[in-house]
Amino acid sequence: MEYKHIDIKGLRRAHGLNQTDLAERLEITQSFLSSIENGHSRLPKSKYHRLCAIFTAEDIDRHTVTKNDVPGHSIKDSLPSTESEMMAQILRIFHTHEHQDENNHHALHHQRLDEMQERITRLLDRNDKLAERALMLQNKLDFMTAKQIEAQNEIYRLHKILLKHGIDI
Repeated sequence: MEYKHIDIKGLRRAHGLNQTDLAERLEITQSFLSSIENGHSRLPKSKYHRLCAIFTAEDIDRHTVTKNDVPGHSIKDSLPSTESEMMAQILRIFHTHEHQDENNHHALHHQRLDEMQERITRLLDRNDKLAERALMLQNKLDFMTAKQIEAQNEIYRLHKILLKHGIDI
């Protein structure tokens, strides 16, 4: 059977990560990651979802290979011996592709949600800054209004003094 396999080593190297860095992000040991990269172990489904959260769907697609390219597998392993096995293999391939499309869609969905969350955070920060600026301007306006009222009261007081001395303006 031919299945899709992520070249995790190539993906990791393309992003300048060493095994320890990626293992920490995947929350697995470095030795387990090494075992996965060498074809001795398979990436658990829960860690596949984590991998999709770390890298973009396009990055993962660029580093997807067939079973024949995976260490420890030969072309002979993927050849069906009967027609029914061939049909079963074709059905498994379609099934695998459908799940991969679902996983890619799921990863893109999460990437879009993360981008939206980031935008919302930036907008909220901007809104907070604008609210602070509006409050500062309101305080300044209140101060200037109070000064204007003081000036008007002073003019009124001076006008009364002038009228008292017989000077009319």
